[in-house]
Amino acid sequence: MIEPVELIRPGEPVLRGQLHLGGDDGVLLVHEPGRDLDAWNPLPQTLAAYRLNVLAIDLAGHGGSEGAPDPSRTAADAVAAGRLLRRRSRGSLFVGAAGASTPAALAAAQDLGARGFFALDPVFDAPPALPTLAILPRATEHEGLIGRIGARAMTAHVPSSARGLELLASDWAENIQAYITTFVNDLRAAAASGPDAVGIPR
Repeated sequence: MIEPVELIRPGEPVLRGQLHLGGDDGVLLVHEPGRDLDAWNPLPQTLAAYRLNVLAIDLAGHGGSEGAPDPSRTAADAVAAGRLLRRRSRGSLFVGAAGASTPAALAAAQDLGARGFFALDPVFDAPPALPTLAILPRATEHEGLIGRIGARAMTAHVPSSARGLELLASDWAENIQAYITTFVNDLRAAAASGPDAVGIPR
C-alpha cells in the first residue's frame, strides 16, 4: 500500500512524499539535489516487499514539495521526515541517500538514532558513526574515498558510468537493490540476535 504524506511545520515549506507500508521497521530515502522521490524507483517497492515501511520524500523545492531548493535545510528536513516515519514504524530506522545529499542525510540518521545508513555515489565529509554501505560507481574521484570513510563503512562497487540515483536506472539496478536489501536485512537480523555483523553479497 502506498500512502501520500505531507509534512507540515509552522513557518516551514510543506514537504510531500510517499509512504510504502510494509512492516515494523522503517527506511527513509533522501534524494540528491535536482532530483525527486521518483528517482528512487523501484527501490521503495523492493524494500516494502521485505516488510519495511519506506518513506521517500521530496526535498524543499523539488517534486511536489513547496519552497525553494536549499541544501542547508536537508538535514533538518530529513530529521523531521524521519520522526514522521518513526510514528508509523515500531522497529528500527534506516536512512538512504544519494550524491551530495549524503552528508546531511547521514547527520540526520545519526541524530535520529538510525541503525544503519546507505548511500549511492556518496560524498562524505567525515567517517560515519553508524554501520554504512557506500555503493560506488566507476569514477576516479572515488579512489580516495575508502580511506576516508572509516571502519564502520563497507563499499560495493558497480562497473557503471551512471551517477547518483541514475544507478537505479542502470543495468546494475538489480544488483544495487540486492546490496541494499541484504545490508538492511542483515542489520535487522543482528538487532534481533545481538551481534553487530553485516554482510554484502559479492
